[in-house]
Amino acid sequence: MNPEEIDGSNSIQQLACNAREMLLPSKSKTVYEAAYREYRRWYWGKKINCTTEDCILAYFNSELVSYKSSSLWSKYSMLRSTINLNEGVDISKFPSLIPYLKRKGEGHKAKKSLTLDRENVNTFLLKASNKEHLLKR
Repeated sequence: MNPEEIDGSNSIQQLACNAREMLLPSKSKTVYEAAYREYRRWYWGKKINCTTEDCILAYFNSELVSYKSSSLWSKYSMLRSTINLNEGVDISKFPSLIPYLKRKGEGHKAKKSLTLDRENVNTFLLKASNKEHLLKR
């Protein structure tokens, strides 16, 4: 290879690296990277050589056992993106992983957020003391 080819391949690699960095959602990039770091810490602690279906199932079953269904799906999504980006492994193709996540979600009841109706708002506006709640109104 001549020096021009080496410089060209280095700039291509740099451009590709820059493009990869933009693949994660910008608002939650730090959260995605933290989830991946936690996985890698566990991965290295177990002296695992590569990400496999058994490896991911073991991680979800041991480290994330106390998570609720929605949090498991969130972790799955973050790990799917970051593992694919960093290792080139598509965990969405693992046949046992999705059924495992679905099974963990059976019987889970999502908490419904409390909402205020018009009557609640009017009551607050009329009856709340100015001394305590003036800035909130």
